[in-house]
Amino acid sequence: METVNNKRAAGILMPISSLPSPYGIGTMGKEARNFADFLKKSGQKIWQILPVGPTSYGDSPYQSFSTYAGNPYFIDLEALWEEGLLKKSLIEYFNWGEHENYVDYERVYKCRFVVLEDACARFFGNKNNPEKDAYESFCEKNKDWLEDYALFMSVKAEFENKAWTEWDDEEIRLRKPEALAKYRVKCADKILFWKFVQFKFYQQWEKFRGYVNYLGIKILGDMPIYVAMDSADTWANPDVFWLDEEGKPVRVAGCPPDYFSAKGQLWGNPLYNWDYLKETGYEWWIKRVKAATELFDITRIDHFRAFDTYYAIPYPAEDAVNGEWLNGPGIEFFEKLKAELGDPEIVAEDLGSLADSVYVLLEKSGYPGMRVFEFAFDGDDRNGYLPHNYCENCVAYTGTHDNDTLRGWFEKEPALTLGRIYSECYPDKVPEIEEEPEETSEEKKPEEEKEEIDLEKLTAEELEEYNKKLEEEEKKKERDRRLTIKYKQDAKLAEDLKLSDEEVLDMILTALYNSKANTVIIQLQDILWLGSEARMNTPSTLGDNWKWRASREYLTDEIAERLMNYAKNSNRI
Repeated sequence: METVNNKRAAGILMPISSLPSPYGIGTMGKEARNFADFLKKSGQKIWQILPVGPTSYGDSPYQSFSTYAGNPYFIDLEALWEEGLLKKSLIEYFNWGEHENYVDYERVYKCRFVVLEDACARFFGNKNNPEKDAYESFCEKNKDWLEDYALFMSVKAEFENKAWTEWDDEEIRLRKPEALAKYRVKCADKILFWKFVQFKFYQQWEKFRGYVNYLGIKILGDMPIYVAMDSADTWANPDVFWLDEEGKPVRVAGCPPDYFSAKGQLWGNPLYNWDYLKETGYEWWIKRVKAATELFDITRIDHFRAFDTYYAIPYPAEDAVNGEWLNGPGIEFFEKLKAELGDPEIVAEDLGSLADSVYVLLEKSGYPGMRVFEFAFDGDDRNGYLPHNYCENCVAYTGTHDNDTLRGWFEKEPALTLGRIYSECYPDKVPEIEEEPEETSEEKKPEEEKEEIDLEKLTAEELEEYNKKLEEEEKKKERDRRLTIKYKQDAKLAEDLKLSDEEVLDMILTALYNSKANTVIIQLQDILWLGSEARMNTPSTLGDNWKWRASREYLTDEIAERLMNYAKNSNRI
């Protein structure tokens, strides 16, 4: 199959959690196969998903108890029933949620594990279990992470699901050998349960991925750059992270203050001990990427910029104001990665305002970056997110899981946005706007008096600085002039145009599909022209994120045909 950086292709961003299901949340079962069939019918070659790890408080797939384990919510319960591990009456006994378009995580949490525990009891209660050898083989193959994860989750339950840094027993908190042995005995049944859950997740994943690949479709998975502080990863591998002797972080991840956030963003994830990782040949990271490449066909690495420079905030802190930028491992890490794993298919998340050194690193790595349509319209024709400025080696999106839906974004300022989109998609049809004549001397407003400078008294360095300042002022005037013309142009277009929602969507999708970008990924919500109610995540907020789900009737033959036509017309089949 083609790779994301050498052949034209198209795909859809659709989290597994968002698939239709009668059991509260999407799974790897029948509806997943149905969606894969829809992708095939639509001429799509890529199915992009969000991280698939077990989620914790807040339900974010980017804060997981393990970088290796799979989410128990995604296990298909009907498949367990077909295997004789569950009674249908038990599955149907629970109320999995009142609304088919939203996940009720509290209900799913309460119901799901009761059902899985029943399946586990039947699995181990069968003395003639035909899957006994397969289970033992799975545990042996994955023991490097599975043993620690199963013990971590079991001990966590012993301490009322508190974060591991708050466990009352210091001996197990700091992984003393005697304590590890003690809890392996004490929590033996729970450990079996967590191993069983992972066995079933990976067993179903293999079938799910096999079906998707059989249809000629690749799975583009997502790997958060940072792990959760409360995870089996930090508990079992303290040397890999920047922790003190008590296991608490010295510094944590986040973003500095900017235009959008006066106090920055405090994510709270532990940072990596890159000195230790370098000394060990980046072994931990290479194992992690290897596991991702075995799970997915293509892997998106979130927050790629942190491999160049990362923001470190002293712990504890209430905000991100006092952090500083530190150097990451740079290209050395990726050279080591390729030496060990060949050249895995990776997409680099390179969004936002970045230092030039990040783009240099991205170019050296050879990985495609990302371009997001919703970020394109600041009035500057040189904006890198405008479709006419895309390069081939990139993945183009209408928006990501962190953006408002296309319709939600459009409706925030429809008139001006429509003019901007139209002028991007149909530049030849944009009417010229006459520049207003310069004001006469009588009309000009008096400028503020400027301090007169005797240039002859300036040093060479001061004169250079003075000329540089003048040049910047002239550039700003010219930029403001162009933006004013552009604004008026867009506003006039918006007055004249009378386009339906369907025509607006068609205009946008045509621009992305016809761009130079080798790969185009569209959120399903955007294809369906759904509003802000279908937004997946609003960064820096809690409560209403990660909940949206699709209805079965969304995936019509008409939409499949429309997507197929886009793909054919842009040579993406």
